[in-house]
Amino acid sequence: MHDLDTAPPASPALPDQVLPLGSAELMAWVVNATPGDRAIYWRGHVARDMWHGWAGGMRRRDCNALGETARLAFRLAERGFLRLVQHRIGPHDYAYVAIALGMSPPRPAAQVVA
Repeated sequence: MHDLDTAPPASPALPDQVLPLGSAELMAWVVNATPGDRAIYWRGHVARDMWHGWAGGMRRRDCNALGETARLAFRLAERGFLRLVQHRIGPHDYAYVAIALGMSPPRPAAQVVA
C-alpha cells in the first residue's frame, strides 16, 4: 500500500465495494448482483500475490484463496457472467474489478433457415 503523501489520487472509475477474499464470496456477489454492478475482488498483483504473497506476509491459505477466486472470476467471465477490468494504481498495485453482466449469459443468435 502507498502512504498518503505518495498515493495516486483515487480514480472515480473504481467501485466503492470491495469483496472479502474467497471464491464463495465472489460467487455470492455474482448471484445477487444486477447487471452493471461493480466490485473490487482483489487489490494488489494477482499473479505475484498468488505465488509469492506468503513471502510478503500473506498466509498460504490466503494465497490459495486468491488463486481460487481469480480462477473463478476468469471462468465466470469466459461464460459471460462477468466482465473483468484492471485499474493500475501503482507498481505491482492494481484494483481487479468485476462487473456483473447478469446471471443469464448471452445466448447465440438463432439461425434462420431459408
